[in-house]
Amino acid sequence: MPPMTMGGQELLHEGRLRWPRQSSPPRQFWVNRFDTPYRPHLCPQTPHLRLFPLPSQHALLHLPLPHPLPSPSSFCAQLASLHTRSQSPNGKFGFHVTTYNGDLPQDNKWVDTWEECFVHGLKQMLNPSLEGGGPWEMEDCKRDMVEKVIPRLLRPLESGGRRVKSVLAHGDSWCGNAVVGIETGRWLIFDPSSFHAHNECELGNWRPKRNKFGSEYFEKYHEYVPKSEPVEDWDDRNALYAL
Repeated sequence: MPPMTMGGQELLHEGRLRWPRQSSPPRQFWVNRFDTPYRPHLCPQTPHLRLFPLPSQHALLHLPLPHPLPSPSSFCAQLASLHTRSQSPNGKFGFHVTTYNGDLPQDNKWVDTWEECFVHGLKQMLNPSLEGGGPWEMEDCKRDMVEKVIPRLLRPLESGGRRVKSVLAHGDSWCGNAVVGIETGRWLIFDPSSFHAHNECELGNWRPKRNKFGSEYFEKYHEYVPKSEPVEDWDDRNALYAL
């Protein structure tokens, strides 16, 4: 397949998408290679991507994929393998570049504890609503979450001799981002918002009823990766991660 180009510039280079802008240097986006080298078959290979230019600074990547969901067994085995085989390059939580969840940039600065990383991420998610909507009850909720709820649920993970392994997380693993490929029959996961995190945060998106990953996915995943201690806090942690 010939390289994708725009205005004489190669768009895809070494796993990155270069988006040429007339008034600024090329903008770079990571393209579905979040799991390399741990799970090389986990994501669509770049030759199967189709690029369509859109107004402003966005690009649409069309993936020729059908809709069937992957089986809990194969999906959870591969995801668990990603989590258990990967590790942060420096032992910290975060990521080396800014990633996006939808159009919201993530606060991926490197930090030493998982609690601190999660607080940064939650604030990054809530601040646009507070700034755009003005003062409202969300300010009190945010303060209580940061000062009470998060310390109660996440600090025990890293207390009493416990530690959280910082693993590579997809960051937005839900049924809309995981399907079975037409050509290979293998399941694929795409549209990442990656960072190095506590593995259980990956399961937060599975909690809402709109997601088709039901209880069988949770059960199968934890056959491969045990719940973190304290286990009795697992359900409350999952509700927190579902925010």
